[in-house]
Amino acid sequence: ALLNQAEYIHQADGEWEMAMALYKELLMREQESGTPPQWRQVWIGFSRCFYEIGEYDKDLASGTAALEMNRHFPQAHKYVALAQNAIGDHALATKTMKNAVQYEAPWNDKNSEINKDLLREITTGM
Repeated sequence: ALLNQAEYIHQADGEWEMAMALYKELLMREQESGTPPQWRQVWIGFSRCFYEIGEYDKDLASGTAALEMNRHFPQAHKYVALAQNAIGDHALATKTMKNAVQYEAPWNDKNSEINKDLLREITTGM
């Protein structure tokens, strides 16, 4: 329930600090009971929240944790690449998104198109 609440808050309302508090609560309360996909969601959620508030180093750390768990999870690369791009490492952001296109949910056409679009944006500087 907390994971769904955190996801809703940060996606619908943009309340990044509130969403992070819920993710932190999940880490404290459910360390032993969470499934691997739930933990990836938590770390990807942290990554997005940190990106949105401009804490790119923390975004990179939490996003990298999610990628280390499973690089095939949809949207796992997005905020890592965006943070890399924001700090001026365009080459690494491009490499991250090329990995997303290659490895991230390749069976999901919609996800592949989203990744290709972001790769184009990063490589063209738009």
